[in-house]
Amino acid sequence: MRWGRTLAGRLFLWQVAVVLVVLFGVGVVLDRTLEQDFVNALTASLVSEARVIQRALPADPAALQPPVRELGQAGGVRVTVIRTDGVVLADSEHDPTTMENHLSRPEVQRALRSQVGTSSRVSATLGIAFRYVALPARDGVIVRVAVPLTSVDHRRATVRLAVAVGMLAAVGLTALGALLVSRGVLRPLRRATASLEQLGRGDLSARVEPAESPVEVAVLTATLNQVAERLAEELRSSAEEQRTRDVILSAMGDGVVLVDPDGRVRFSNPAARRHLGTPPDTVSGLTPFALQEGARQAILDHRAVEVEVETGTPVRSLHADAIPVDDEGSVLLVLRDVTESRRIDSIRRDFVTNASHELKTPAASIQAAAETIRTAVTEDPGVVPRFAEQIEREALRLSRIVGDLLDLSRLESGSELTELVHLDELAREELPRFDGLAESAGVEVSTELAATPPVRGSARDLSLLIRNLVDNAIRYTKPGGRVDVQARGEDGDVVLRVRDTGIGIPSRDLPRVFERFYRVDRARSRETGGTGLGLSIVKHVAENHGGTVSVESELGRGSTFEVRLPGDPSRLSSGR
Repeated sequence: MRWGRTLAGRLFLWQVAVVLVVLFGVGVVLDRTLEQDFVNALTASLVSEARVIQRALPADPAALQPPVRELGQAGGVRVTVIRTDGVVLADSEHDPTTMENHLSRPEVQRALRSQVGTSSRVSATLGIAFRYVALPARDGVIVRVAVPLTSVDHRRATVRLAVAVGMLAAVGLTALGALLVSRGVLRPLRRATASLEQLGRGDLSARVEPAESPVEVAVLTATLNQVAERLAEELRSSAEEQRTRDVILSAMGDGVVLVDPDGRVRFSNPAARRHLGTPPDTVSGLTPFALQEGARQAILDHRAVEVEVETGTPVRSLHADAIPVDDEGSVLLVLRDVTESRRIDSIRRDFVTNASHELKTPAASIQAAAETIRTAVTEDPGVVPRFAEQIEREALRLSRIVGDLLDLSRLESGSELTELVHLDELAREELPRFDGLAESAGVEVSTELAATPPVRGSARDLSLLIRNLVDNAIRYTKPGGRVDVQARGEDGDVVLRVRDTGIGIPSRDLPRVFERFYRVDRARSRETGGTGLGLSIVKHVAENHGGTVSVESELGRGSTFEVRLPGDPSRLSSGR
């Protein structure tokens, strides 16, 4: 492990870096400040010496050179006497006759403005850096004093050396202190890390040794020990819950298979193994194939999918529900053996079929006998016709029940969806059959049949649906009422609506009107000749064609039945 990647190493490096930056900034400021202080002190000294020299100079310009040289040597400075027009009259270190005009010098310009002029630059005559001080002009001459800046440089170098030594000592002490502090702080953290590694390896008994200081580390170690205790408790509780779930799932009669979003089988209970044999590792190994398709569809569509398959020897029927259980796409496959319930359903349907066939023959005989009595019997002619009509009416009703039972039994096995049917044309063919019934009931039948998309289905069964809806509407509408039949295409679907102004259906009865033999008003049903099977037949036909049927009704104001069937997608854009 690289030292710079550890917390101790990083703390050490950061502390040393911060100290270095701070000390460097302090050193720069100190260097600039001391340099300015040295220059200011030197300037003040030169001003004093210049004033002394100014008072000691003779008034005769021609006699200035010897005393200027002597005064410069005595004071250790360079003295220059300059006339107000810039001409050098005397200089302690150079022949004034060879020196250039000094009128443009900065310090001379300030002296001409009656100020003490100062400047630092390299002398054009001697080629050395000087600090110049020029006093304001007196008696037509300016006295300028200069000293080399080498003395300032020497002093600054000495200070810089002292500052550098101090900075190095400070950095060394800081580094030592940072190292000691980081080690002291991180020692308990290392112990905590070691204990956490044990917990990570599954050793739930590992605990962190408590630390008394620093306070933050003490709080951290105590918190880690609390987390370890809770984790151990949660794992114990989770293991207990897992055992409970395993017991429950093992005792279930339904098979349960959990499939993850990638199609891997994550769990299966004993019942699933009874139903499927040894469950595969992936959904691709599920048999029959329909189970694979159901599971995949549930994963892709995130919706529940029902599948019914046959498997095994002897053949068993399995009902499978593929149910999404989370947002990631996991699916729970619940398998139920419905062999027995299917056998009972089959027996029931066979019973209805056989009973209907047995009842149809005597019903026909009753009808024939009633017709004979009504036309042939001569005794008590006032009584016989009434009983004969009653026999005939009951025979007809019995015949309708048998016919409806046969239709319902057939529809429970499904419809043959082999034709392309236009529901509007089918309605036009069926509605004239009800002219007599509507006229005798005093009910007006109106139609609004728009061209509809084709429906993939059975014309026979759809005709049965139309007949039952219209017959039901006419029979439960009082004289003077109205029945409206409407067919149209809506959003790719075919919709048939039958609306009447009849007696209506109480809201409490609406959920049950499609049940077999369920009658809202039994007395009214017997009066109108209803069998109680018509709406159940309508529901079976609609569902067999992949559609739905619904009802809206208000008691005393009529009902509206709506059948919605999916149009055939492959023929929607084609002509008739």
